[in-house]
Amino acid sequence: MRFYPKHSEGGFAHLAIVSLVVVLVFGAGIAVFAKVKSSDEESQKASMSSQSADVSPSSGTSLQINQRNTARKNDASRLLDAVTEYANNNNGQLPTMFEDGQITGSAATATPVIISFDMFTSVKFASGQQSPATTTSELRLVTQAACGDNGATTSGTSRSYVVQFVLEKVGGGHTSDCKEG
Repeated sequence: MRFYPKHSEGGFAHLAIVSLVVVLVFGAGIAVFAKVKSSDEESQKASMSSQSADVSPSSGTSLQINQRNTARKNDASRLLDAVTEYANNNNGQLPTMFEDGQITGSAATATPVIISFDMFTSVKFASGQQSPATTTSELRLVTQAACGDNGATTSGTSRSYVVQFVLEKVGGGHTSDCKEG
């Protein structure tokens, strides 16, 4: 009884092994190509998203402009939610400053609220009647105010607050917006 192939069958065995090696090498090549292509697409997406934050107002496609505007609106909503949380945690007092990623007040006993934004890096504070925000990089919290016409604010109660910001228009220009808390 023999456990090894006959000499005449050896050619077939060698051919099978060579075919298997070729298939494995080809498969590995496809896997490497797919990985490189996927990595390139991810780096292009990352590049596009980092560019979208750095471009000048009203530049880019309508999709990019809409994405940036959505991020601005979401940041405004996050700020309103954080102010509500701050007021709830601090006996109805409203925050007076933003630093190190949190809103806080002037009282030493104030409990700060951590907040992160997609588009904005700072928050400006104002009070009462204000003109509309004029730049897409500005997020403004206005206390003792209500939203008026065209993104401006009017005087409000001691516990009212709004957020002012600017949205880009497709085709150029901008429009001021205001959200009440």
